[in-house]
Amino acid sequence: MDAIKNALTHNTIALYQVCDDLKRRAETLEQYLFGKPDLWCVSMPVAGQLLAMRSREAAEKYAAEINVVSGGMENATVVESPWPMDVHYSNAIAVVEGWLDAAERSLTAQQIQIGRMRRHLRTARAKAS
Repeated sequence: MDAIKNALTHNTIALYQVCDDLKRRAETLEQYLFGKPDLWCVSMPVAGQLLAMRSREAAEKYAAEINVVSGGMENATVVESPWPMDVHYSNAIAVVEGWLDAAERSLTAQQIQIGRMRRHLRTARAKAS
């Protein structure tokens, strides 16, 4: 039984190694045929963040917005992505998800504030009647 387990483990490891090798070869072939993928990030050294962007134009726009909002304190710059394509796009999706979560929290806070304002108006209307 141990011999079977060892053989399966060895074969599984060998399969993973072959898959990794094929992936590296595919990335190398893609870069050879199509050039380096156009993957860009916004580097924000003060915040200690590197955010994957969908394009260079999007990265330039976001870096400019960050620098305006921070009054130039952040010094956001556009840099080439240090990640392989699959990791870059996964990180870009996470960035957008983070923005959506922040927008949702902001909307929820605004909805709560609107509800409070409506209650105050109803109270003021009732007192005025």
